Amino acid sequence: MPYLKFTANTSGSTIALSNIGENAPDIKYSRDGVNWTQWDYSAITLTNAGDYVYMKGNNSQGISTSSSKYSQFAMSGSIVGSGNIMSLIDDGACQTLIIPRDYCFCHLFSNCSSLTSAPELPATTLSSNCYAYMFSDCTSLTNAPELPATTLASSYISCYSNMFYGCTSLTNAPELPATTLAIQCYSGMF
Repeated sequence: MPYLKFTANTSGSTIALSNIGENAPDIKYSRDGVNWTQWDYSAITLTNAGDYVYMKGNNSQGISTSSSKYSQFAMSGSIVGSGNIMSLIDDGACQTLIIPRDYCFCHLFSNCSSLTSAPELPATTLSSNCYAYMFSDCTSLTNAPELPATTLASSYISCYSNMFYGCTSLTNAPELPATTLAIQCYSGMF
């Protein structure tokens, strides 16, 4: 299944969502990938190691809208992220490879020291600040996800700004295949 998925490495791990500013994305969760519940952003407990939860959303204009209106996961325990982050945009269809707006995923996993692995980021066309601070201070993250984007935002504001800042356990950096760059596109990335 292409849905965003979180799997517990340790029993009692939790996942919640904080909304900064007037931000309230549409996100649903499922324990089986069939039956979905509208998420109120409160903590979801993964009782046993190996338990998981899927997430999808109908947010065609993005999860976050600015540097002062964004959503951010909060986690405890130890959690593996997998699946496709774009399932939060198109209700799990994962058909688009275009980030729909500036700041779309900014800060989404900031300070998630429980996150050990990142989900897929398959978009090939980005927007300004779309991944800014996305994994900043994820101190348990050891490998960066693939970044297949070849077209970066043309504006001055950078798409990967501080994306992995403070990821002290990161041992492998992703390949950066973009051939057309924008000013400050990789500013403070690592």
